[in-house]
Amino acid sequence: MLANQFHSFLFDLDGVIYIEGEVLPGVVDSIRRLREEGKQIRFLTNDPRPQRTEIVEKLSNMGVDTATEEVATSGWATAEYLANRNTEKVFVVGSDGLRAEMQNAGMQCVGKDQAEAVVVGSDIEVGYRDIFMAAMQIHGGAQFIATNIDATFPTSRGPAPATGSIVAAIETAVSRPPEVIGKPEPHLFTASLKGLDKSRAVMIGDTPESDIAGATRAGITSILMKSDQHNGHPASLESGMKADYTITSLIELFGGK
Repeated sequence: MLANQFHSFLFDLDGVIYIEGEVLPGVVDSIRRLREEGKQIRFLTNDPRPQRTEIVEKLSNMGVDTATEEVATSGWATAEYLANRNTEKVFVVGSDGLRAEMQNAGMQCVGKDQAEAVVVGSDIEVGYRDIFMAAMQIHGGAQFIATNIDATFPTSRGPAPATGSIVAAIETAVSRPPEVIGKPEPHLFTASLKGLDKSRAVMIGDTPESDIAGATRAGITSILMKSDQHNGHPASLESGMKADYTITSLIELFGGK
């Protein structure tokens, strides 16, 4: 049984636990069974918009009881990363939830005052003024930090611009790339694995470019969950994206179909 090989389970959210707010078949029972067997669980998302507490509430409403410390967002990981570097002032391009994570970590979100770091997330309200101010802050000496660089996220109407699209506009304006915190970079994995048994950890995700590549870089086993978006694609799309296992449902962790 695949589940018996691991003790620490890292789950991507969108495409593995739910799709567009609807919990996927077998998820609730599978997570419950892992907990009953004493497994350690973490939920990882590159979405920088919500606070971790919002994710906890969302999962709870789906029947997946979760503690805040079991959730890791790219926004939270960015706040942890900057706080550990003693950053005090940040300029945030993104959501109120991302600003709240910065403030929860002890940082001040500034406007026109010079920031030590520009943190780029995403939000439907982000506009030209935000991009302009971010560029000016970076030109003034602020670090350029991206919560992630996912170009789009899926919707029922087709791919919508995500953090990477906003990052690209700022990168064009300042002529240099950002430091990236979210998947597939190691920072989010490092923060999530703190206190867990890395030697028996596994990442379960549906996106080879971020989940599988990120697990490979973090040095942990990976499982590709095939979704409509990736069905028909092999588990290995290119070097560094080869999943160790493939499943179509979390029930398969226990030998079911």
